[in-house]
Amino acid sequence: MDELRNIAWVSPDKIEGEQPIELLTNGAEAENSCLLINYNGDQIN
Repeated sequence: MDELRNIAWVSPDKIEGEQPIELLTNGAEAENSCLLINYNGDQIN
C-alpha cells in the first residue's frame, strides 16, 4: 500500500482553471491535503 501514499486527488471540475496535471508534471509538489493517504472516507482533509 505504500505505493498509494503519494497519489494526489485532483477535483475534475477544477482541471481547466487550476491546471494541476501540468503543475505536477512540471515538478510542483502536491499539497499534503490532496494526497490519498489523508482521505478519511468522506472527504479529503
